[in-house]
Amino acid sequence: MEEVRLSQFGFDELSLLDGERVEISLDLAEGSPESPDPDVLLLTDRRLMHLNGNPKNRKASMASVQDILITEMLTEKEGIAAFIWAGLSFFVGLMLWQVVDHPLGSAAAGIVLGLMGGYLIFDRVTSHGKNMLVFKAGVGDMKVEVRNEDAKSKLDSLIHRLFELKDEHDSGRYRDPSRFALR
Repeated sequence: MEEVRLSQFGFDELSLLDGERVEISLDLAEGSPESPDPDVLLLTDRRLMHLNGNPKNRKASMASVQDILITEMLTEKEGIAAFIWAGLSFFVGLMLWQVVDHPLGSAAAGIVLGLMGGYLIFDRVTSHGKNMLVFKAGVGDMKVEVRNEDAKSKLDSLIHRLFELKDEHDSGRYRDPSRFALR
């Protein structure tokens, strides 16, 4: 278990529940979790928390371990927007080539816009997409993008531990250290 304070990610107003402990923390972005723009996934013995954003726009998403029913690991491809922009750049390049009344300028404008369209298509076709992790809890989803290669290798252990905690709660083996029987 890790000693983690939510304030180290810039979330001074949030805290762990009494007796709650962090099981696993993953830095989802490239960089340090203590950076000004953290993107961190925390699994505690009670909740799954996603903390991200810059100092002016922070977002904290939380779900009870008990409420999480399904996890999905997927690669999300971009839509067709790149193809639309590429087609538009080819069209505008052709129009500029015909409209501009300069022998070198018309060809240069058309070629530049055509190359931009070609780059957009090349980039879209060769991109690997975004690695996404989705946690379905009740009627809501917690969707996180995993950009850090180190975090990708630890996702399996996080998901296994999540369902172990869920099983411990369901079977009654879980004992909350903050609660004890009075004698």
